[in-house]
Amino acid sequence: GEARPPGPAGVHSAEQAFRRLAGSTLPEWPALAASGLQRRTLAAGEALFLAGQLRPFVYVLCEGIVRMVYETPEGEAWVKGFAEPGFCFASVTALEPGGRTSYAAYAEVGCVVEQVDYAQIAALARRHLPWQRALTEAFKFYGRRKEQRERELYGKGMYATKTHGS
Repeated sequence: GEARPPGPAGVHSAEQAFRRLAGSTLPEWPALAASGLQRRTLAAGEALFLAGQLRPFVYVLCEGIVRMVYETPEGEAWVKGFAEPGFCFASVTALEPGGRTSYAAYAEVGCVVEQVDYAQIAALARRHLPWQRALTEAFKFYGRRKEQRERELYGKGMYATKTHGS
């Protein structure tokens, strides 16, 4: 899943993205940044993660474009979406303990990405309202995007049109 912080472009760090989602400053950000944040630079075509990996992180794209793809064992690929600077995203299935990514993410061009340990974010959300707001807004955005994508696919005939009882 992915979540874009509301507001104008210009987000170039995880701190900015989470502050925008929370609508305020973030308690304990320096400690999280020191222990749970990693900044990564990817070359065009390089995988940020592959399907089936343990990656319990929320990613914030700082520079570049990331392509998210569902891949089949037969080598077919379905583009799930793209992330642009300021976008937050994660494989929701990987956020649970022992969970694994359900899709792959590749740098479409050279990218800078910050990855933040989700377990640490969740722990902060249990203690601080701004972190709760940030997670709430991120998951609300994820839900809206998912529903929008489903409507788009339905309009293209990708889903059956028969309703229950028909």
